[in-house]
Amino acid sequence: MPHQPNFPVASRRYKRLTDQERREAIDRYELGQDTIEGLAQHLDVHRNTIGSLLRRYGAIKGCRAQETVAELQTELDAKMRRHAQQQCLDDIRRLDRFIARTDALDDFMKALMAAEGNDELAAFGRRIGLGH
Repeated sequence: MPHQPNFPVASRRYKRLTDQERREAIDRYELGQDTIEGLAQHLDVHRNTIGSLLRRYGAIKGCRAQETVAELQTELDAKMRRHAQQQCLDDIRRLDRFIARTDALDDFMKALMAAEGNDELAAFGRRIGLGH
């Protein structure tokens, strides 16, 4: 009897995609978010499995890409609105600090003008609108 090599028998086991995985694959392909190879790698199946699935359901690459664009535009608009609101709040805080400093300076100038012996300073204050 001739010697027969003792090779392990390869068991061919195919992964069956769940309904959710099939829907996800079709959606991502139609939305233009992934390729057949990318989906196969992500779902850990052969690219032919994905190709067959997409053909079976008549999926066309990128046919729903406008949905992705609209979703991205909505997200970008919301992000820009949040950024603009934050900028406004920051500007208000800076303006409040400026007003507080201006009020303090105004009070300081009035106190200086009210002090005895500062007639020249008082006259200057009246010229610029700080006088009594």
